[in-house]
Amino acid sequence: MTFAELRAEVMRQPLHRQTMRRARGLDFCSEIGEIEVRLGLIGYLLGVMVGDASKRKMSSLLKMFIELQLTKRHRDNLRFGEFVGLCANVGGVRFNRVVDRFVGPRVPYGRFHWKSENSEFVYWLFTRCLGLKPGELTTWNQVNIAWILAAPKYFRICFLQGLADSDGYVHFENQEVHVIVSPNAELVAKILTSLGISFSPAISKGLDILKISIYDAKRLPIFNPQVKSYRFNFVERLASAKRLRRGPWPSWLVSCVETLGKERLATRDIMLDILRRHNLLIRASNVRRHIKGSRINLSGPTKSINRQIGRRPVGP
Repeated sequence: MTFAELRAEVMRQPLHRQTMRRARGLDFCSEIGEIEVRLGLIGYLLGVMVGDASKRKMSSLLKMFIELQLTKRHRDNLRFGEFVGLCANVGGVRFNRVVDRFVGPRVPYGRFHWKSENSEFVYWLFTRCLGLKPGELTTWNQVNIAWILAAPKYFRICFLQGLADSDGYVHFENQEVHVIVSPNAELVAKILTSLGISFSPAISKGLDILKISIYDAKRLPIFNPQVKSYRFNFVERLASAKRLRRGPWPSWLVSCVETLGKERLATRDIMLDILRRHNLLIRASNVRRHIKGSRINLSGPTKSINRQIGRRPVGP
C-alpha cells in the first residue's frame, strides 16, 4: 500500500457537487488544493475508523459499512458526527444520521447515531489502507499502515486528529492531552515523531496512552479545528492562560486556594475555579502543598463541581 494508491482510489470515487461545496467551506481549504482536501478528510476518516467508529461486513459481498454512536452528554458530538459524515461523503459514501439511541440504564444520556451505506470503498479502506481482515477489530488488532509515514504532512495530521477526536482527552491536572493508542502505540509514536511532536508513553487503566503537552497539542493541533470539540476549545483556553513565574505565590492567590480548600473542593475544581475567575493556570502539586500547609483537614470526602474535568471541562 502507498499514498499514491490511496490518491488514485479516492479520485475514482464519485463526488457529489454539493459535497465538494461543503468541503471547500472549511477554513483550511484555501491553503491546499481540492484533491488534497479530499485526501485530508479521508485521512481523518481513517483515524476515526481506528478509534470510535465500528466497522461491519455484510453477507459475502466485499462491502462494509461504518457506524458511529456518540454520547449526547456532549452536544458538540453532533458536530463531530456530521464532520465524519462529510469525510465519508468525499469518498463517495453516503453517511446518514439514523434513529438515536434512547436513554436507558446502559445509555444514561442517549446517543447520536449515524450509519453509512454498505460500500466497497469502506471495505477497501479497512482491508487495504488499515491492513485488517474482515472480522478483525481495531480495539484488539494492530493496524498495518506503515505507508502513512511517507504520506504528506497534512495527511498525517488529519489522521492523528481523527484518532484524537475519537480517543483523546485533556488531562487538566497534568496540563496534557492523552491519546489512547492501544494496540497501535508504536505506530502513533512514529507519526508524532515524524511531525516533531514530543510525547511520553504511559499506561492508564491497562491501555497504552501517549501524553502530549498542551503547547504541542495546540501547535499541531491534535484536535481538529473544524470540529471545534470541547477538547479543542479547552486546549486553546489552557494554552493561552497566564502562568506564574517561579517563586512564592502572591498573597491573594494563597488566600483564594485556602478558602476553596476549606469548602472541601477537589484539587482540580480549585484549579478550574482559579482558571475561570482569573485566567490563571496553577499546578495541582502546588494546590495540594498550600492546602496541606494551611492544615486544612481534607480527610473526609471532597466536593466536586466537575467530576469529568479531564474529559468535559466546564469553562468560564
